[in-house]
Amino acid sequence: MSVTTDLLNRVIEEMLPDTVRAEIVDGELIVNAASPFNRHALVVRDLRRAIGDVAELVELEMTTVSLPSTDEEFIPDLAYYRFDELDLDVWINPATALVMAVEVVSGKDNSTAAQRDRKHKTRSYAASGVPLYLLIDQPRKQVVLHSEPHFVPGATGSRYSRIVNITYGEPLELPEPFSRTIDTSIFER
Repeated sequence: MSVTTDLLNRVIEEMLPDTVRAEIVDGELIVNAASPFNRHALVVRDLRRAIGDVAELVELEMTTVSLPSTDEEFIPDLAYYRFDELDLDVWINPATALVMAVEVVSGKDNSTAAQRDRKHKTRSYAASGVPLYLLIDQPRKQVVLHSEPHFVPGATGSRYSRIVNITYGEPLELPEPFSRTIDTSIFER
């Protein structure tokens, strides 16, 4: 970790209350309310139910993942980890254990947070080799599944080679290890 990330982690641990969630994105400390809007929380709940249990994976909400390729730490709205690769006594999880990160875009379509989820986090997850990044974009009523991460030195060049973009109501095919079809009409409210 860089000096900046170490310093920001110290701020998170020593100065911020447990009632907020903090991420390190592109060298910036992002602090948000720990509780999302109800619409946002319902989307996460509905997705968890639609996916159900997946062998050897555990789904966790609001956990921190360390992305070593970009020296960032994100808190996906929902994360599917390989259970056997987690240390249950730490709060930062390795990107190598993360199979799918899920972010839900809430609020305004052109907000900074929406742009961060759509662009910056996509590149950073790809740079750290996270196999799947699922973006549920409420303002645009779209679901975007990113797969096949392609690393290019420097996060800005990293990307996912395969992107499936669908509109709410269309079926979403999740690849292995999920091997499920999700009816995205569950996200319409």
